[in-house]
Amino acid sequence: MDVFFGILLAFAVFFAVVVFHELGHFLAARKTGVKVEEFGIGIPPRAGVIAKDSKGCEYTFNYLPIGGFVRLKGEDELWPAAADPDAFASKSYFAKSLVILAGVAFNFALAFLIFVGLFWQGVAPLAVNSKFDTQTETLLVPTFERAVELGIFTTSGIALSPISGSPSELAGVSSGDLVVSINGQSIKTPGEFVSFVRAASGDGKALRMELSRNGTTVPVTVVPKDGKIGAYVAYSEVRPTEGFRYRYPFGQAVVVAAKETVNQVAFTFEILFEILRKLVVPKTPTERQEAAQGVGGPIAVGGLFVDLVSAKVGVGIIFTVAALLSINLWAFNLLPFPALDGGRFFVATILAPLRGMKSAKIRIIENAVHSAWFVLLILLAIIVAFHDVWKLVR
Repeated sequence: MDVFFGILLAFAVFFAVVVFHELGHFLAARKTGVKVEEFGIGIPPRAGVIAKDSKGCEYTFNYLPIGGFVRLKGEDELWPAAADPDAFASKSYFAKSLVILAGVAFNFALAFLIFVGLFWQGVAPLAVNSKFDTQTETLLVPTFERAVELGIFTTSGIALSPISGSPSELAGVSSGDLVVSINGQSIKTPGEFVSFVRAASGDGKALRMELSRNGTTVPVTVVPKDGKIGAYVAYSEVRPTEGFRYRYPFGQAVVVAAKETVNQVAFTFEILFEILRKLVVPKTPTERQEAAQGVGGPIAVGGLFVDLVSAKVGVGIIFTVAALLSINLWAFNLLPFPALDGGRFFVATILAPLRGMKSAKIRIIENAVHSAWFVLLILLAIIVAFHDVWKLVR
C-alpha cells in the first residue's frame, strides 16, 4: 500500500510542478497576444477535450499523466499561420522571450512561495549534504559543519586522535582531547582547526593549544611538521537536536525564503555541473561510477516518495521536496540546449538579428535543431529510466 500511495504522491507532485510551469507559458502568451491553441494536462496521446474557452483554446486530458504542455499558434514557425498577428512567430523578440522564460519564472516563484509557507509555519532540514563539495550553503540541505553551527546537531567539541609517533603524540596529546583554543583563538569546526594549523605553522613555529581532558584544561605545545600535527580531527559525540525546526515571523520568513530560493538554485547548478564533470572528466576511476549512480529520473523520484510515505514523514517534508523539484525543473529547463526553454531562448537570441530576412531556411534549420534535440532528450529519458529500474531490481 505504501508503494501505491508513494507513486500516486510522486505523480501528483510532479504533475503540479510541471503544470505550474506550463501555466507560466500560458499566461505570458495571453498577455503578449499569442493565441494558445491547447493547454494539455498530461502527455499525448490525447484522451479527450475537457473544455474550450472563448478564445479558442482547448483544454485536453492526455493518457500519460506526467505533466503538461502548451501549444501556441505558429510556434513551429513553418505554418502559413506564422504570419498572423496572434502567432508566436510574428511576435517581437521581447514578447517571445517573455513567453519562453515565463515557465521557469513560475517554477522559481512556486519554490519561493512554498519556502515562505514552510519557514513561516516551521520546517525541519531535509538532509545533510555529505556527498558534494559545494560553495553554496543552504538551510534545508546544509553541510555537516553548517548543521552543527545552526544547532541541527549538538557536539561536545572538536576531538583529536594523535597518530603514533606524530608531533601531537610527542607533545602529549591524548586520544579524545577536545580543542579549546590554538594560540588563544577558539576553534569551532574541524575545517577551521586544519586551516589554522596550516596557516600558523610556518618556519617550525610552535602552536600553543589548550585542550580539555576529562573536564580539566591541559596546555600543550606542538611543533607542526609540514603544516600538520599528525592527528585526526573530528566532532565528538554528535547528536541530532530533538524537534529542531526553522520558524520565523512572516516578514522574516519572506526574506529567508528569498535567500533560500536563490541559494538552492546556485546549489542545484553546482551539483549539476559537478555530476557532469565527473561523468565527462573524472579525477579518479570511481568518480564516473559515483556520478552515474547519482543520476535519477522519474522512477527514482517515485522511489523517493515511496520511501517518504513508508517513513510517514510530515506534510512539510513533502512540500520541501516539491519546492526542490520545482527548482530542479527550473535549472534543467534553463540549460542552453535546444528543445529546452533555455535552448529556445538562446536560439531566439542568436537569430533575432536575422528575422528581417524572413528566411525559410533559417526557420527550417531552427525547427530541425529543436526536433533533433527533443528526440535526444527522449532517448536520454529512456536510458535514465532503464538505469533507475536496473538499480531497483539488481
